[in-house]
Amino acid sequence: MPIGFFGGGMIGVLVAKVVGAVQDCPPPKDFPACNTWEYLYVGALIGVVGLPSVALFLFRKGRKSNPDA
Repeated sequence: MPIGFFGGGMIGVLVAKVVGAVQDCPPPKDFPACNTWEYLYVGALIGVVGLPSVALFLFRKGRKSNPDA
């Protein structure tokens, strides 16, 4: 979960940077992009839920295809 939180948060900030560049929004001082926190929270939430879900899905899929291992 921590890896998903930080990974998703970084991807969210990258999306914020791209959106800010497309909208010509100058970022506030000491921040990488406009609306950094909104994108960071959404990306982190998706990462916290998504990464463990995908990992469990793939582990179960692997177990079903090779039950003897």
